Amino acid sequence: QQQQQQSHAFHPHMSTHQPNQTMPLGLLPTHLPTHEQNQPRHAGASAKAAKRSKTASPLLTAAEECENKRKRTPLPNTAIDVMKAWLFKNTSNPYPTEETKKTLAHAAGISLAQINNWFINARRRLLPASVRGKPG
Repeated sequence: QQQQQQSHAFHPHMSTHQPNQTMPLGLLPTHLPTHEQNQPRHAGASAKAAKRSKTASPLLTAAEECENKRKRTPLPNTAIDVMKAWLFKNTSNPYPTEETKKTLAHAAGISLAQINNWFINARRRLLPASVRGKPG
């Protein structure tokens, strides 16, 4: 059986490798990462990486990014009630002016950015298509 395996030439596009077989070292797939592939590509790269690690926003791994992500907290119900009341009173023109947004933000106790985002989503989610100007 060994002679039979040795007589078959390795062809990169037609592998006869079986799961329990061991491949000769010279025939390992080249797409697998190796220690050398993880090294900087040029001499200045390691200096740049060292400099980057001293800055305020270093590159993070995916796991670190997940840990550092802020959790979304829902808006207070009172804020939603204030904004919904305004939206349903103004369905003919559901776009508050900047002054109205500031008043709503103060009344609701949330930021102007939160007001803006809520109205963008609410017009899409809460208003019927006919009010949004889209065919039903």
